[in-house]
Amino acid sequence: MKIKTASVTAIAAAFFGQFVLAGQSPAVPGKYGKWLNEEVVYIIAPGEREAFGGLTSDRDRDLFVEEFWRQRDPTPGTPANEFRTEHYRRIDFVNKRFDAAGAVRGWTTDRGRTLIILGRPLSVQRFASADTAPIEIWYYLTDVRWDLPTYFRLLFFQEYGADEFTLYEPAKDGPKRLVPFPDRWRPGKNIVPGEGAFAKSNPPASWTADDHRAYQVLATYVTSEAAEASISCFPGFSEPGDAVRSSELIGGVRALPAKRVDEGYANRWLEGPAQAAVSYSVHPVECRSGLTALADGSGGFRVDYVLGPRVVAFDRFGDRNFAGLRTTIRAADAGGKTAFEDVRFTPVELSGSELEAVSESSPEIHGSFALGPGSYTVDILFENTVSKEFASIAKEMTIPPDQEAAKTAAGEGAAAGKPARGIWIINQ
Repeated sequence: MKIKTASVTAIAAAFFGQFVLAGQSPAVPGKYGKWLNEEVVYIIAPGEREAFGGLTSDRDRDLFVEEFWRQRDPTPGTPANEFRTEHYRRIDFVNKRFDAAGAVRGWTTDRGRTLIILGRPLSVQRFASADTAPIEIWYYLTDVRWDLPTYFRLLFFQEYGADEFTLYEPAKDGPKRLVPFPDRWRPGKNIVPGEGAFAKSNPPASWTADDHRAYQVLATYVTSEAAEASISCFPGFSEPGDAVRSSELIGGVRALPAKRVDEGYANRWLEGPAQAAVSYSVHPVECRSGLTALADGSGGFRVDYVLGPRVVAFDRFGDRNFAGLRTTIRAADAGGKTAFEDVRFTPVELSGSELEAVSESSPEIHGSFALGPGSYTVDILFENTVSKEFASIAKEMTIPPDQEAAKTAAGEGAAAGKPARGIWIINQ
């Protein structure tokens, strides 16, 4: 067996599918609509959304979803996709933490959206006062690769009578949104202690008198940190221009997921089946194959398949070696109707010594599926998702087979060149 090492991200094969331009397909149905509009609504890029909306078959949608997560996998050579696992963990957390008595799902809230995109904050400050709305300030320390400030804060407030917290935008909202009744604090009536000392000497031009009084209430009865956060998302900065920069930061947080992925792969799904097939079927590899139909004792038949790829590529991660072997099977009857369809994925993980032990053997992938009597065209796509190597096989078969056909099918592997070396069997 030839062994190679690879460090590439596999792309889903466009196999058994049709593609149409976005806008020509009906609303995305069932579980796919839930996936698009709930599960990944905050992290899917516009080009990905357009491409997915243009797909018309469930097979294409399944392939797209698989590739969507693969594009975000931080360790593509390993069986686990840490990004996907963490994403669904965040959704589960916000739905438990921020659900409003079942009336509002946690993922739909501002706090839920922020946590799904950015993860849990470094720290949280909470303030509750009879004079102000309940306030939470979340502090984030981020990776410079995110194209965001490395340290910033986001303020959430619970407006009077509301069930959920709202993300505060300094330039749009102003401090008066944080103090329900700022008009109570008027000179000569209820003078804010230290009013002169806490007045903002250089306020944003858009501030009203209520904004000035609300700022003084925050500085006096909450903390100077809360007052500063009403102007700026940047700790230590509270000049008028910082309010505008804060709005840009909030926009950057919302747009962050789209910046983390190259949408080019999604655009190819809009270019038609021929272009997609060329784009995704990258590295063909020789592959021996055989199909045998055997009666299963219940009136049906079991079809056994054997695939023998000439090359299996492994990706190294730490001291382990990984390959992902995926087999897509479709059997269509004489009228072209699908009688059986399945996708089987087998992750292979080997240590250095285990890899060396099988390096002189020829790999064979063994599996089976059930079919009833009839004539079929069986299409099999074998892929190594680590290296984008593939083999496409199409065979005609009749069930039950005549005696001569059965002998031919049973010996097909040998006729294709059965190796003299040892066999490394991988069961699917």
